[in-house]
Amino acid sequence: MAAVLDGTDVVVTSNGGITITRHVTPCATAAITPESCVAVIAPDGLALLCTGQGFTGHTVKTVYTSGDLGATWVKTSVPTTAGDGGTIAAANADFRTASPTPAVMDHLRS
Repeated sequence: MAAVLDGTDVVVTSNGGITITRHVTPCATAAITPESCVAVIAPDGLALLCTGQGFTGHTVKTVYTSGDLGATWVKTSVPTTAGDGGTIAAANADFRTASPTPAVMDHLRS
């Protein structure tokens, strides 16, 4: 399985790109800018980090997960605004990391 963001959509494939599925992410809202990243966390699971307004060393961040390849999303945390948005990566559903912001990592591990 592979997932990539294309603007505010997530594009998912499980066969090397022969077929793709495209879904709108919750990062498409007016309050959140499209500077985001996605990670595969399970055969049908995705984790999404949306970043928004930045201000003096801070960035609004929201983490979502999906259990259906991005068709629906659940807000799982709103990390502290301290620091940059960072990136999200996952080896499985129990271990997700975001960097460089430690506050995001703490929320993802919980």
